[in-house]
Amino acid sequence: MDYYERPSRATAGGSHDALKTFTQNSAKSAEQIRSLLQKGGLQLFSFRWPRSFADFGDSIKSFFSHFWGILVSGALLSLGAPFWFNSLKALTNLRPVVAQKEKKETEQQKA
Repeated sequence: MDYYERPSRATAGGSHDALKTFTQNSAKSAEQIRSLLQKGGLQLFSFRWPRSFADFGDSIKSFFSHFWGILVSGALLSLGAPFWFNSLKALTNLRPVVAQKEKKETEQQKA
């Protein structure tokens, strides 16, 4: 079969069936994982799309209740990678400094 040749209907139908089976199995697996996480008390997403038009108002209220968190997250992300790299570097350097101060304090108390 040539590379540019179109596959026959039997081959296309077979691959369609395989794809359909794969997506169904994937959906079942995803549902099982979601239910296990939900039983454990872990909710991946707090915002759910409304199932009906009547539920739309509740979803909007839910979104606006998280508005300040989204706004603060966006502001912190806008500081950029160099800021966060330097901040984390400074925080990791605090540990030896604090340990040295504690060591000096314990030595002074013993003396």
